[in-house]
Amino acid sequence: MERSGHTFTMHVGAPKTGTSAVQHVLRSTPPRGLYYPQTGQWPDGSHHRIAFAWLGRTPPGAAAPERPGDLLGALRQEILTAPVCDTVLSTEEVFDTPRAGLKLLDALRDRLGARFQHWQIVATVRDHSARLASAYNQAVKDGYKGETRHPDTFARETLAEGLYAPRLSIWRGSDVPLHLVPYAPAETLVPRLLTAFGTTDVPDTAEPRNRSIGPRAIAALLISNTLLDDPARRTAFFADLRKSRPFPVWERPVWPFSSETDRMLARATAGDRRRLVDAFGLELAHEPRPDGPDFPGLDEAAREQVRAVCADLPGYDRHRDRIEAILGGERW
Repeated sequence: MERSGHTFTMHVGAPKTGTSAVQHVLRSTPPRGLYYPQTGQWPDGSHHRIAFAWLGRTPPGAAAPERPGDLLGALRQEILTAPVCDTVLSTEEVFDTPRAGLKLLDALRDRLGARFQHWQIVATVRDHSARLASAYNQAVKDGYKGETRHPDTFARETLAEGLYAPRLSIWRGSDVPLHLVPYAPAETLVPRLLTAFGTTDVPDTAEPRNRSIGPRAIAALLISNTLLDDPARRTAFFADLRKSRPFPVWERPVWPFSSETDRMLARATAGDRRRLVDAFGLELAHEPRPDGPDFPGLDEAAREQVRAVCADLPGYDRHRDRIEAILGGERW
C-alpha cells in the first residue's frame, strides 16, 4: 500500500558513488514529483554550500564560512513557497561526519517538520577499491586538494576513510530510516536513486559526470601539483590542459594501484564487506580491475607529451628526478 504524504530525502553520498550524475539530473531536468532546492547549491548542482556552512568549513575559493542559520532560513523559505511535493537535499560532504550530518537533519526537521510526513536518508555504497581509485583520480584533478602522493601511498594512508560500516552504523542510529542503494550496475544507478527518492519519472540512462582523467592528464597534474603551491594556479593549469586539443585529458583511465596494493585492499576491506552483509543485508558487487597497463601507463611518446605541457612550470628543471619518477611510475 502506498504511503500518504510527502517525503524529504537527505542524500549523503558516499563520495565517488555517482553523486555528481544524479545531482546533475536533479538540477538540470528535475523529474516530475521531485523538488530540488536552489538554496545552498554549489556550482556542480550539489548542496555543498549547506554542508560546508554546517560543518564550519570555508568553501574552496571563499574567504570565510557561510552562516548556517542564514542558509537554512533561506532553504526553509524556498521550500515553504514551492509546490508541495517530495524534496531532495544532496551533498556527499556530510557522509564522513555522520554525527554532524544527523544534527543537520535534526535542524531541517525542526524547520520543515510540518511540511513533510516522511523523512529518509539515502546513501550509495560501491566496491572499496574502485571507489578509492576514483577518489585518487579526483584528488589529483582537484586543484584545491592538489594530490601529489603515489597512488599506492594514497591507498594505504586513506583506506580507513573508505570503510562504510563505521559511518553507516552512526547514520542508522537516527529514527530516520536509512536506505542503501548499491552502486553496481553503474549504468542504472541514477534511475535507481531517483526511484529511491520517490519519483516514477525516471530516465533509462544518465550521462556520466565528473569523469575520471586519463594517464597523461594524471601525470601532468601530479607534476603541476608538485610544482605549484597556489590552488588557483593548479586549477588554471588543468583548465588550460582541457582546452589543449592535442592533449588527451579524457582518454581511458588507468588503474592506479599495484597488484600488491590490490591484494592489501582486499584483505583490509574484507571485514567491512562482512559487516555490510551482517548488519545491513547488502553484499557489495566486486568491480574487477580493468585491463590495461600498470600505472602510469605511459610509453615514451606519451611521457614526452607530458614533459612538453609541463616544461614551463616553475621549478621544472629543479625537480626533474621527481618528474621522471612520476612519468615512470616509480615510488616517490
